[in-house]
Amino acid sequence: MIEKSSVLGATGPLRCIFWGALLLVLDLTIWSGRISFDVLSDFVGALLIAVGIVHLASIEVDPVYERRLRFVLVIAWLQVLASPPITFFSINWPRWMVAAGFLFGIASLVALLLFLFSMNRMCRATGLERSTPSWRLTARLVGVVYVVPLGLIYLASIADVALSGAYSGPTLDLDLNRWFHGGPAACGALIVLLVVAIPFIHLLVSISRTIHELEELRWRTRGRIVGPAVCAQCGYDLTGLPETRCPECGTRFSRE
Repeated sequence: MIEKSSVLGATGPLRCIFWGALLLVLDLTIWSGRISFDVLSDFVGALLIAVGIVHLASIEVDPVYERRLRFVLVIAWLQVLASPPITFFSINWPRWMVAAGFLFGIASLVALLLFLFSMNRMCRATGLERSTPSWRLTARLVGVVYVVPLGLIYLASIADVALSGAYSGPTLDLDLNRWFHGGPAACGALIVLLVVAIPFIHLLVSISRTIHELEELRWRTRGRIVGPAVCAQCGYDLTGLPETRCPECGTRFSRE
C-alpha cells in the first residue's frame, strides 16, 4: 500500500477532470455561415482533463499505474490539439485523415478504460474503501456501453473508408425536438439516451466520491506528517525546511 499522504494532492486534478468532462459533454455553439464557435469549449474541457492527468501521473503508485497514465496523457494532449474552439466546415479531409480520426477514436476509448483502471488501482493501493469499487463499476459500465459498441462502429467506419474511399457510415441524430414528435420511435431514442448517460453520470459520481474520501483523509492527517515529508494540506514537499510551517499554505506540522 502506498503512503496515503502522497495522494492527498489528487483532489485538485480530479476536480479539473470533473469540470473538463462536463465541458466536453455540454454544448453551446454559435454559428456564422460555415464557421462555428463553441462557447462551452471542448478545447477548454480537454485542456482541463489533460492538466488533471499530468498531476495524477506524478503520483507514485506502481509501474503499471505510471505506464498506463503515460499513454492516457499522450491521448489527452492529442485530444486538446484535436478540439479547436473554432471549426471550419468547408474543409474536405483526405481519406487517410478520416481513417486516422477513427483510429484516434479507438485509442481514446482505450485511454478512457486505462484511466478508469488506474484510478481504481490508486484508490485500492491507498485504501479508499468506497472509491475502489466505484471506479471498478464505472469501468465496467464504460466498457459495455461505450467501448464495445463505439469500437465496433469505428472499426466498421475505417473499413468503409478503406473500401469505398469515403465515409458513409451511421450518424447519431440528437435532434430531441424531432424525437418528441416522432411517435413510438421517440420512446426508444430516449431510452438509448438514458442508457448512454449512465456511465458518464457514474464517472462523475466516482470522481466526487474519491474527492470526498481524500478530503476526509486530509482532515484526519491534518497538522502532522504521515510517511513522506509532504504537507498534509496541500502536498508541498517539506523536506529540509527549518520551520514547522508549510511555506505554500501556512499549515503547521510536527516532525514525527
